[in-house]
Amino acid sequence: MSILGFDLGTGSCKGVAFDSSGNILAKAEKGYDTYSPNPGWCELDPMECVRAVREVCLSIREKIPHDEPVAAAFSSHGETIIPAGFRGEPSGPAYMNADNRAFAEVDELVKKIPAKRIYEITGTPPHPMYGLANILWVKEHEPERYQATDKFCPPEAFLMVTMGFDPVCNYSNCCRNMAFDIRKKEWSREILDAAGVDIERMCIPVPSGQLIGKLDREHAALFGLPEGVSIVTGGFDHFSTSIGSGAVRKGMVSCSCGTYEGLTSLSDEPNTSDEAFDCCLNTFCHLDGRYSNFVYVPAGMGTKWIVNEICKTEKDRAQQMGISVYQRLAEKVKELPQKPTELYFLPSTAFTPSRSAVRCASGWIPPPVMDATTCCVSVSDTMSGPPQPPCPRSIFTTGFMLFSLLCSLTSKHCFCYKFSDIAAQEHNDDTYEEITDCERGSGNAQSCKACGNTQPYKQLAGICMREYAGDRMCKREQ
Repeated sequence: MSILGFDLGTGSCKGVAFDSSGNILAKAEKGYDTYSPNPGWCELDPMECVRAVREVCLSIREKIPHDEPVAAAFSSHGETIIPAGFRGEPSGPAYMNADNRAFAEVDELVKKIPAKRIYEITGTPPHPMYGLANILWVKEHEPERYQATDKFCPPEAFLMVTMGFDPVCNYSNCCRNMAFDIRKKEWSREILDAAGVDIERMCIPVPSGQLIGKLDREHAALFGLPEGVSIVTGGFDHFSTSIGSGAVRKGMVSCSCGTYEGLTSLSDEPNTSDEAFDCCLNTFCHLDGRYSNFVYVPAGMGTKWIVNEICKTEKDRAQQMGISVYQRLAEKVKELPQKPTELYFLPSTAFTPSRSAVRCASGWIPPPVMDATTCCVSVSDTMSGPPQPPCPRSIFTTGFMLFSLLCSLTSKHCFCYKFSDIAAQEHNDDTYEEITDCERGSGNAQSCKACGNTQPYKQLAGICMREYAGDRMCKREQ
Protein backbone atom coordinates (compact mmCIF):
# COMPACT_ATOMS: atom_id res chain seq x y z
CA MET A 1 0.00 0.00 0.00
CA SER A 2 1.22 3.51 -0.81
CA ILE A 3 0.00 7.11 -0.91
CA LEU A 4 0.89 9.37 -3.84
CA GLY A 5 1.66 13.06 -3.63
CA PHE A 6 2.07 15.11 -6.81
CA ASP A 7 3.44 18.59 -7.34
CA LEU A 8 2.23 20.15 -10.57
CA GLY A 9 4.89 22.82 -11.00
CA THR A 10 5.47 25.52 -13.58
CA GLY A 11 7.97 23.38 -15.49
CA SER A 12 7.40 19.78 -14.41
CA CYS A 13 5.25 17.29 -12.57
CA LYS A 14 6.92 15.60 -9.61
CA GLY A 15 5.51 12.61 -7.77
CA VAL A 16 6.44 10.79 -4.58
CA ALA A 17 5.04 7.57 -3.10
CA PHE A 18 4.95 7.22 0.70
CA ASP A 19 4.14 4.33 2.95
CA SER A 20 1.69 4.69 5.86
CA SER A 21 4.51 5.92 8.13
CA GLY A 22 5.54 8.70 5.76
CA ASN A 23 8.67 6.99 4.42
CA ILE A 24 9.52 7.65 0.77
CA LEU A 25 9.15 4.55 -1.38
CA ALA A 26 9.73 5.97 -4.87
CA LYS A 27 9.68 9.21 -6.81
CA ALA A 28 9.66 10.40 -10.42
CA GLU A 29 9.55 13.61 -12.45
CA LYS A 30 8.45 14.60 -15.94
CA GLY A 31 9.07 18.02 -17.43
CA TYR A 32 7.03 20.06 -19.87
CA ASP A 33 7.63 23.30 -21.73
CA THR A 34 5.72 26.54 -21.81
CA TYR A 35 5.62 28.61 -24.99
CA SER A 36 5.21 32.29 -25.78
CA PRO A 37 3.35 33.06 -29.01
CA ASN A 38 3.68 36.82 -28.36
CA PRO A 39 5.87 39.00 -26.09
CA GLY A 40 4.62 38.88 -22.50
CA TRP A 41 2.52 35.75 -23.12
CA CYS A 42 3.19 32.42 -21.41
CA GLU A 43 1.07 29.38 -22.23
CA LEU A 44 1.09 25.62 -21.74
CA ASP A 45 -0.86 22.81 -23.37
CA PRO A 46 -3.10 21.57 -20.49
CA MET A 47 -2.96 17.98 -21.77
CA GLU A 48 0.82 18.09 -21.34
CA CYS A 49 0.14 18.21 -17.60
CA VAL A 50 -2.18 15.19 -17.84
CA ARG A 51 0.40 13.23 -19.83
CA ALA A 52 3.12 14.19 -17.33
CA VAL A 53 1.01 12.96 -14.41
CA ARG A 54 0.43 9.68 -16.25
CA GLU A 55 4.14 9.13 -16.94
CA VAL A 56 5.05 9.93 -13.34
CA CYS A 57 2.38 7.52 -12.05
CA LEU A 58 3.51 4.68 -14.29
CA SER A 59 7.17 5.26 -13.40
CA ILE A 60 6.46 5.16 -9.68
CA ARG A 61 4.22 2.09 -9.90
CA GLU A 62 6.90 0.27 -11.87
CA LYS A 63 9.39 0.93 -9.03
CA ILE A 64 7.04 -0.35 -6.28
CA PRO A 65 4.90 -3.11 -7.87
CA HIS A 66 3.92 -4.54 -4.48
CA ASP A 67 2.82 -1.19 -2.99
CA GLU A 68 -0.07 -0.07 -5.17
CA PRO A 69 -1.40 3.44 -4.40
CA VAL A 70 -4.67 3.74 -2.51
CA ALA A 71 -4.93 7.55 -2.45
CA ALA A 72 -3.49 10.58 -4.26
CA ALA A 73 -3.43 14.36 -3.81
CA PHE A 74 -2.00 17.26 -5.82
CA SER A 75 -0.23 20.44 -4.96
CA SER A 76 0.19 22.94 -7.78
CA HIS A 77 1.54 26.33 -8.66
CA GLY A 78 -0.93 29.19 -8.27
CA GLU A 79 -2.31 31.93 -10.54
CA THR A 80 -2.43 29.78 -13.70
CA ILE A 81 -5.93 29.45 -15.18
CA ILE A 82 -7.15 26.76 -17.60
CA PRO A 83 -10.44 27.10 -19.53
CA ALA A 84 -12.43 23.84 -19.57
CA GLY A 85 -15.26 23.21 -22.02
CA PHE A 86 -18.68 21.77 -21.24
CA ARG A 87 -17.46 18.19 -21.79
CA GLY A 88 -14.38 18.65 -19.63
CA GLU A 89 -11.97 19.19 -22.51
CA PRO A 90 -9.61 22.21 -22.52
CA SER A 91 -11.17 25.04 -24.53
CA GLY A 92 -7.89 26.92 -24.67
CA PRO A 93 -4.30 26.91 -23.40
CA ALA A 94 -3.26 27.19 -19.78
CA TYR A 95 -2.57 30.87 -19.13
CA MET A 96 0.48 30.61 -16.90
CA ASN A 97 1.42 32.63 -13.84
CA ALA A 98 4.25 34.24 -15.83
CA ASP A 99 1.76 35.60 -18.40
CA ASN A 100 1.55 39.41 -18.40
CA ARG A 101 -0.75 40.14 -21.34
CA ALA A 102 -3.66 41.51 -19.30
CA PHE A 103 -2.37 44.85 -17.98
CA ALA A 104 -5.12 46.78 -19.77
CA GLU A 105 -7.81 44.53 -18.31
CA VAL A 106 -6.46 45.03 -14.80
CA ASP A 107 -6.33 48.80 -15.36
CA GLU A 108 -10.01 48.77 -16.35
CA LEU A 109 -10.94 46.62 -13.35
CA VAL A 110 -9.38 48.98 -10.80
CA LYS A 111 -11.37 51.84 -12.31
CA LYS A 112 -14.51 49.96 -11.26
CA ILE A 113 -13.31 48.67 -7.90
CA PRO A 114 -10.30 50.26 -6.16
CA ALA A 115 -7.07 48.29 -5.94
CA LYS A 116 -7.06 48.52 -2.14
CA ARG A 117 -10.60 47.12 -1.99
CA ILE A 118 -9.58 44.17 -4.19
CA TYR A 119 -6.64 43.60 -1.83
CA GLU A 120 -8.82 43.77 1.29
CA ILE A 121 -11.10 41.08 -0.11
CA THR A 122 -8.57 38.77 -1.78
CA GLY A 123 -5.22 39.35 -0.06
CA THR A 124 -3.63 39.83 -3.48
CA PRO A 125 -2.80 43.19 -5.11
CA PRO A 126 -4.20 43.63 -8.63
CA HIS A 127 -1.76 42.29 -11.21
CA PRO A 128 -2.02 40.53 -14.60
CA MET A 129 -0.34 37.36 -13.30
CA TYR A 130 -3.52 36.31 -11.44
CA GLY A 131 -6.18 34.12 -13.03
CA LEU A 132 -8.96 36.72 -13.13
CA ALA A 133 -6.84 39.01 -15.30
CA ASN A 134 -6.53 36.36 -18.02
CA ILE A 135 -10.23 35.50 -17.76
CA LEU A 136 -10.93 39.16 -18.52
CA TRP A 137 -8.47 39.05 -21.42
CA VAL A 138 -10.22 36.01 -22.92
CA LYS A 139 -13.61 37.67 -22.46
CA GLU A 140 -12.40 40.83 -24.24
CA HIS A 141 -10.23 39.39 -27.01
CA GLU A 142 -11.60 35.86 -27.55
CA PRO A 143 -15.34 36.07 -26.79
CA GLU A 144 -16.08 32.81 -28.63
CA ARG A 145 -13.64 30.95 -26.39
CA TYR A 146 -15.16 32.63 -23.33
CA GLN A 147 -18.63 31.42 -24.34
CA ALA A 148 -17.29 27.91 -25.05
CA THR A 149 -15.81 27.69 -21.55
CA ASP A 150 -17.81 26.06 -18.79
CA LYS A 151 -15.29 26.63 -15.98
CA PHE A 152 -12.08 28.62 -15.65
CA CYS A 153 -10.01 26.21 -13.59
CA PRO A 154 -6.87 26.44 -11.49
CA PRO A 155 -4.63 23.43 -12.23
CA GLU A 156 -6.14 21.22 -9.52
CA ALA A 157 -9.71 21.89 -10.69
CA PHE A 158 -8.75 21.03 -14.27
CA LEU A 159 -7.27 17.71 -13.13
CA MET A 160 -10.47 16.98 -11.19
CA VAL A 161 -12.59 17.60 -14.29
CA THR A 162 -10.28 15.43 -16.39
CA MET A 163 -10.63 12.67 -13.78
CA GLY A 164 -14.42 12.78 -14.13
CA PHE A 165 -15.16 14.72 -10.93
CA ASP A 166 -16.79 18.07 -10.33
CA PRO A 167 -14.51 21.11 -10.91
CA VAL A 168 -13.45 21.50 -7.29
CA CYS A 169 -10.37 23.32 -6.04
CA ASN A 170 -8.84 23.84 -2.62
CA TYR A 171 -9.15 27.24 -0.91
CA SER A 172 -5.44 28.09 -1.12
CA ASN A 173 -5.31 27.76 -4.92
CA CYS A 174 -8.56 29.68 -5.30
CA CYS A 175 -6.90 32.50 -3.35
CA ARG A 176 -4.38 32.91 -6.18
CA ASN A 177 -7.10 34.03 -8.60
CA MET A 178 -7.66 37.67 -7.43
CA ALA A 179 -11.40 37.05 -7.02
CA PHE A 180 -11.64 34.86 -3.89
CA ASP A 181 -12.87 36.27 -0.57
CA ILE A 182 -10.28 34.98 1.90
CA ARG A 183 -12.49 35.69 4.93
CA LYS A 184 -15.76 34.24 3.64
CA LYS A 185 -13.95 31.49 1.68
CA GLU A 186 -16.09 31.97 -1.40
CA TRP A 187 -15.90 33.77 -4.73
CA SER A 188 -16.41 37.50 -4.32
CA ARG A 189 -19.56 38.63 -6.11
CA GLU A 190 -18.44 42.22 -5.60
CA ILE A 191 -15.29 41.67 -7.66
CA LEU A 192 -16.82 39.33 -10.26
CA ASP A 193 -19.78 41.69 -10.79
CA ALA A 194 -17.37 44.60 -11.30
CA ALA A 195 -15.37 42.43 -13.71
CA GLY A 196 -18.47 41.26 -15.57
CA VAL A 197 -17.55 37.59 -15.06
CA ASP A 198 -20.26 35.01 -14.41
CA ILE A 199 -19.75 33.36 -11.03
CA GLU A 200 -21.06 30.12 -12.59
CA ARG A 201 -17.87 29.96 -14.67
CA MET A 202 -15.71 29.63 -11.53
CA CYS A 203 -14.73 26.32 -9.94
CA ILE A 204 -16.14 25.01 -6.65
CA PRO A 205 -14.02 26.02 -3.59
CA VAL A 206 -13.48 23.29 -0.96
CA PRO A 207 -11.05 22.80 1.96
CA SER A 208 -7.74 20.99 1.52
CA GLY A 209 -7.73 17.33 2.52
CA GLN A 210 -11.29 16.65 1.38
CA LEU A 211 -12.10 13.31 -0.26
CA ILE A 212 -13.47 13.99 -3.75
CA GLY A 213 -14.12 10.42 -4.87
CA LYS A 214 -12.61 7.23 -6.26
CA LEU A 215 -11.33 6.90 -9.82
CA ASP A 216 -13.33 4.71 -12.18
CA ARG A 217 -11.57 2.37 -14.61
CA GLU A 218 -11.63 4.71 -17.62
CA HIS A 219 -10.16 7.73 -15.85
CA ALA A 220 -7.72 5.63 -13.83
CA ALA A 221 -6.26 4.31 -17.09
CA LEU A 222 -5.92 7.86 -18.44
CA PHE A 223 -3.78 8.83 -15.45
CA GLY A 224 -1.87 5.57 -15.06
CA LEU A 225 -3.50 4.81 -11.71
CA PRO A 226 -5.28 1.70 -10.47
CA GLU A 227 -9.07 1.71 -10.39
CA GLY A 228 -10.58 2.80 -7.08
CA VAL A 229 -7.80 5.18 -5.98
CA SER A 230 -9.14 7.86 -3.61
CA ILE A 231 -8.55 11.44 -4.83
CA VAL A 232 -8.13 14.10 -2.12
CA THR A 233 -7.83 17.86 -2.49
CA GLY A 234 -4.33 19.25 -2.04
CA GLY A 235 -3.11 22.85 -1.95
CA PHE A 236 -1.10 25.71 -3.40
CA ASP A 237 2.51 24.52 -3.62
CA HIS A 238 3.96 26.97 -1.06
CA PHE A 239 1.02 26.24 1.24
CA SER A 240 1.75 22.52 0.95
CA THR A 241 5.46 23.07 1.58
CA SER A 242 4.76 24.99 4.77
CA ILE A 243 2.76 22.03 6.10
CA GLY A 244 5.43 19.56 5.04
CA SER A 245 8.14 21.61 6.75
CA GLY A 246 6.16 21.70 10.00
CA ALA A 247 5.19 25.40 9.89
CA VAL A 248 1.61 24.90 11.07
CA ARG A 249 1.27 27.38 13.95
CA LYS A 250 1.12 31.15 14.25
CA GLY A 251 4.54 32.81 14.06
CA MET A 252 6.21 29.91 12.25
CA VAL A 253 7.92 30.63 8.90
CA SER A 254 8.76 28.24 6.07
CA CYS A 255 11.01 28.77 3.06
CA SER A 256 10.36 26.91 -0.18
CA CYS A 257 12.38 27.04 -3.38
CA GLY A 258 11.36 26.13 -6.89
CA THR A 259 10.50 28.27 -9.89
CA TYR A 260 9.78 30.85 -7.20
CA GLU A 261 11.41 31.08 -3.79
CA GLY A 262 8.87 32.05 -1.17
CA LEU A 263 8.59 32.65 2.54
CA THR A 264 5.34 31.86 4.29
CA SER A 265 4.50 33.18 7.76
CA LEU A 266 1.34 31.98 9.52
CA SER A 267 -1.14 34.21 11.34
CA ASP A 268 -4.59 33.85 12.88
CA GLU A 269 -6.00 36.74 10.85
CA PRO A 270 -5.37 37.89 7.27
CA ASN A 271 -3.06 40.90 6.96
CA THR A 272 -4.53 43.35 4.45
CA SER A 273 -3.31 46.52 6.19
CA ASP A 274 -2.08 49.60 4.36
CA GLU A 275 1.50 48.58 5.13
CA ALA A 276 0.95 45.10 3.72
CA PHE A 277 -0.68 46.55 0.59
CA ASP A 278 2.20 48.98 0.06
CA CYS A 279 4.60 46.02 0.13
CA CYS A 280 2.38 43.79 -2.04
CA LEU A 281 2.28 41.16 0.72
CA ASN A 282 0.14 38.20 -0.35
CA THR A 283 -2.23 36.59 2.13
CA PHE A 284 -4.16 33.38 1.51
CA CYS A 285 -6.12 30.70 3.37
CA HIS A 286 -4.22 28.06 5.32
CA LEU A 287 -5.41 25.14 7.47
CA ASP A 288 -7.71 25.34 10.50
CA GLY A 289 -8.82 28.91 9.80
CA ARG A 290 -5.28 30.31 9.77
CA TYR A 291 -3.72 32.44 7.06
CA SER A 292 -0.42 32.45 5.18
CA ASN A 293 1.44 35.71 4.64
CA PHE A 294 3.53 35.17 1.55
CA VAL A 295 6.38 36.92 -0.27
CA TYR A 296 8.32 35.52 -3.20
CA VAL A 297 10.94 36.09 -5.87
CA PRO A 298 11.57 34.10 -9.11
CA ALA A 299 14.65 32.29 -7.80
CA GLY A 300 14.45 29.13 -9.91
CA MET A 301 13.21 31.05 -12.94
CA GLY A 302 16.09 33.50 -12.53
CA THR A 303 18.61 30.68 -12.10
CA LYS A 304 17.32 29.00 -15.24
CA TRP A 305 17.62 32.29 -17.13
CA ILE A 306 21.23 32.71 -16.00
CA VAL A 307 22.08 29.15 -17.02
CA ASN A 308 20.44 29.52 -20.44
CA GLU A 309 21.79 32.99 -21.23
CA ILE A 310 25.17 33.17 -19.49
CA CYS A 311 26.32 29.62 -18.81
CA LYS A 312 25.95 28.09 -22.27
CA THR A 313 29.54 26.82 -22.29
CA GLU A 314 29.09 25.05 -18.96
CA LYS A 315 25.73 23.70 -20.13
CA ASP A 316 27.37 22.12 -23.20
CA ARG A 317 30.23 20.79 -21.08
CA ALA A 318 27.81 19.22 -18.59
CA GLN A 319 25.94 17.53 -21.45
CA GLN A 320 29.21 16.07 -22.72
CA MET A 321 29.99 14.78 -19.22
CA GLY A 322 26.52 13.29 -18.85
CA ILE A 323 25.67 15.30 -15.73
CA SER A 324 23.27 18.08 -14.83
CA VAL A 325 24.44 21.60 -15.62
CA TYR A 326 23.61 22.52 -12.02
CA GLN A 327 25.90 19.78 -10.76
CA ARG A 328 28.62 21.15 -13.05
CA LEU A 329 28.09 24.71 -11.74
CA ALA A 330 28.10 23.51 -8.13
CA GLU A 331 31.52 21.99 -8.75
CA LYS A 332 32.75 25.28 -10.25
CA VAL A 333 31.46 27.24 -7.26
CA LYS A 334 33.67 25.15 -4.95
CA GLU A 335 36.68 26.55 -6.82
CA LEU A 336 35.75 30.16 -6.06
CA PRO A 337 37.21 32.14 -3.11
CA GLN A 338 35.14 31.94 0.04
CA LYS A 339 34.04 35.57 -0.22
CA PRO A 340 31.04 37.31 -1.73
CA THR A 341 31.59 38.46 -5.29
CA GLU A 342 31.01 41.83 -6.93
CA LEU A 343 28.11 40.46 -8.96
CA TYR A 344 24.52 41.42 -8.12
CA PHE A 345 21.47 39.69 -9.48
CA LEU A 346 18.26 41.57 -8.71
CA PRO A 347 15.20 40.08 -10.48
CA SER A 348 13.11 43.05 -9.37
CA THR A 349 10.47 42.82 -12.07
CA ALA A 350 8.78 39.93 -10.29
CA PHE A 351 9.77 40.58 -6.68
CA THR A 352 6.68 40.57 -4.45
CA PRO A 353 7.59 43.37 -2.02
CA SER A 354 8.81 45.79 -4.66
CA ARG A 355 6.62 48.36 -6.32
CA SER A 356 8.20 47.05 -9.50
CA ALA A 357 5.66 44.25 -9.17
CA VAL A 358 3.32 46.96 -10.42
CA ARG A 359 3.90 48.32 -13.91
CA CYS A 360 4.20 52.02 -13.01
CA ALA A 361 6.65 51.40 -10.18
CA SER A 362 10.11 52.81 -9.74
CA GLY A 363 12.82 52.34 -7.18
CA TRP A 364 14.97 49.55 -5.86
CA ILE A 365 15.52 47.44 -2.79
CA PRO A 366 19.16 47.10 -1.70
CA PRO A 367 20.56 43.62 -1.23
CA PRO A 368 21.24 42.43 2.30
CA VAL A 369 24.84 41.79 3.24
CA MET A 370 26.63 39.79 5.88
CA ASP A 371 27.75 40.49 9.44
CA ALA A 372 29.25 43.59 11.17
CA THR A 373 28.85 47.36 10.48
CA THR A 374 25.10 47.93 10.43
CA CYS A 375 22.82 48.84 7.56
CA CYS A 376 19.24 49.39 8.72
CA VAL A 377 16.70 48.74 5.99
CA SER A 378 12.96 49.17 5.68
CA VAL A 379 11.24 48.54 2.37
CA SER A 380 11.50 51.54 0.04
CA ASP A 381 9.07 52.05 -2.79
CA THR A 382 9.85 55.68 -3.52
CA MET A 383 13.61 55.89 -4.06
CA SER A 384 14.86 56.72 -7.50
CA GLY A 385 18.20 56.66 -9.24
CA PRO A 386 20.66 53.82 -9.72
CA PRO A 387 21.44 51.59 -6.75
CA GLN A 388 24.65 52.29 -4.88
CA PRO A 389 26.11 49.03 -3.56
CA PRO A 390 26.71 49.14 0.18
CA CYS A 391 29.94 47.21 -0.22
CA PRO A 392 31.94 46.17 -3.31
CA ARG A 393 31.88 42.60 -2.04
CA SER A 394 28.18 42.01 -1.51
CA ILE A 395 25.93 39.14 -2.42
CA PHE A 396 22.20 39.11 -3.03
CA THR A 397 20.56 36.80 -0.51
CA THR A 398 16.94 36.36 -1.49
CA GLY A 399 15.65 34.43 1.49
CA PHE A 400 17.21 36.84 3.99
CA MET A 401 15.63 39.82 2.26
CA LEU A 402 12.23 38.18 2.12
CA PHE A 403 12.52 37.34 5.79
CA SER A 404 13.27 40.98 6.58
CA LEU A 405 10.06 42.00 4.86
CA LEU A 406 7.99 39.61 6.95
CA CYS A 407 9.72 40.91 10.08
CA SER A 408 9.09 44.53 9.13
CA LEU A 409 5.37 43.81 8.79
CA THR A 410 5.06 42.02 12.12
CA SER A 411 7.39 44.11 14.29
CA LYS A 412 7.63 47.72 15.48
CA HIS A 413 11.21 47.90 14.28
CA CYS A 414 13.10 47.80 11.06
CA PHE A 415 15.11 44.71 10.34
CA CYS A 416 18.84 45.37 10.44
CA TYR A 417 21.49 43.94 8.14
CA LYS A 418 25.21 44.05 8.81
CA PHE A 419 28.30 44.35 6.67
CA SER A 420 31.40 42.24 6.87
CA ASP A 421 34.04 43.30 9.38
CA ILE A 422 36.60 42.29 6.79
CA ALA A 423 35.10 44.65 4.23
CA ALA A 424 35.11 47.51 6.74
CA GLN A 425 38.76 46.88 7.55
CA GLU A 426 39.67 46.70 3.88
CA HIS A 427 38.18 50.15 3.37
CA ASN A 428 39.71 51.60 6.56
CA ASP A 429 36.31 52.96 7.42
CA ASP A 430 35.67 54.27 10.93
CA THR A 431 33.43 57.15 9.80
CA TYR A 432 30.11 55.61 10.59
CA GLU A 433 28.34 55.35 13.88
CA GLU A 434 26.38 52.15 14.37
CA ILE A 435 22.67 52.52 13.70
CA THR A 436 20.65 49.62 15.03
CA ASP A 437 16.98 48.81 15.44
CA CYS A 438 15.65 52.08 14.03
CA GLU A 439 12.06 52.67 15.14
CA ARG A 440 10.02 52.50 11.98
CA GLY A 441 8.19 55.74 11.32
CA SER A 442 9.62 57.65 14.28
CA GLY A 443 12.89 58.83 12.78
CA ASN A 444 14.54 57.79 16.04
CA ALA A 445 17.89 56.92 14.49
CA GLN A 446 21.37 58.00 15.47
CA SER A 447 23.16 60.47 13.24
CA CYS A 448 25.99 59.81 10.81
CA LYS A 449 29.34 61.15 12.01
CA ALA A 450 30.22 62.25 8.48
CA CYS A 451 27.11 64.22 7.57
CA GLY A 452 25.17 64.55 10.83
CA ASN A 453 21.97 63.85 8.96
CA THR A 454 19.06 62.82 11.19
CA GLN A 455 16.10 63.20 8.86
CA PRO A 456 13.18 61.04 10.01
CA TYR A 457 12.10 57.97 8.14
CA LYS A 458 8.78 57.62 6.43
CA GLN A 459 6.97 54.47 7.40
CA LEU A 460 8.02 51.65 5.08
CA ALA A 461 9.55 54.20 2.73
CA GLY A 462 12.85 55.16 4.33
CA ILE A 463 16.28 53.71 4.02
CA CYS A 464 19.48 54.21 5.91
CA MET A 465 22.44 52.81 4.13
CA ARG A 466 26.25 52.87 4.29
CA GLU A 467 28.02 53.61 1.05
CA TYR A 468 31.62 52.60 0.46
CA ALA A 469 31.74 54.69 -2.72
CA GLY A 470 32.45 58.26 -3.81
CA ASP A 471 32.95 60.47 -0.77
CA ARG A 472 31.63 57.69 1.48
CA MET A 473 28.94 59.94 2.85
CA CYS A 474 25.97 58.37 4.58
CA LYS A 475 22.94 58.50 2.30
CA ARG A 476 19.44 59.08 3.64
CA GLU A 477 16.55 59.45 1.29
CA GLN A 478 12.81 59.63 1.67
